[in-house]
Amino acid sequence: MISDNELQLEKENYRLSFRAIDDADIKPLEAIQKECYTQPWDSSVIEQVIDDNPNMHGRVLELQPVVHHFIAKEDEPIVVGSCLFQKFTEKVYIADMTLSPNHQGKGLGKFMMDKMKGMLNKDKRHSLIMMMNERNVDALNFLKSQEFLSVELHKDLFEGSDGIEMVYDIRRTVEV
Repeated sequence: MISDNELQLEKENYRLSFRAIDDADIKPLEAIQKECYTQPWDSSVIEQVIDDNPNMHGRVLELQPVVHHFIAKEDEPIVVGSCLFQKFTEKVYIADMTLSPNHQGKGLGKFMMDKMKGMLNKDKRHSLIMMMNERNVDALNFLKSQEFLSVELHKDLFEGSDGIEMVYDIRRTVEV
């Protein structure tokens, strides 16, 4: 049986960890940024975003192979994604959520987003907000699949393209 923090990918089980970013994560996160974006954040920007803003939080998504509920010593966890966010009184602003292209389409983005949604209830906040580049169609479609709505267009927010403000609000998704 696979727990809430385990996932089966390509016939292998992995333990998932969505933990606070530490200094050792900066270089792997920089590499993931380079894989994902034409204008990636480098390590100095990642560090600055985290260090210069006391409200900024960071989490990394780690995978670690699990065989028959045991983790072998030589199987070090690997960082495959991250989420940088700010908590405000009633909302959480996601500054960046990135997942390695090799690990996209396998349920890991949904896992990260579910953790962020769970934080809303725990912290008594009601919405997640992300600003997306209009050209990032895959990310926009992913957010729509996660019940985010586009609420505002921001002209020329990104170099050469507009930004779309996407919002998930738990008050709108209450089960009947």
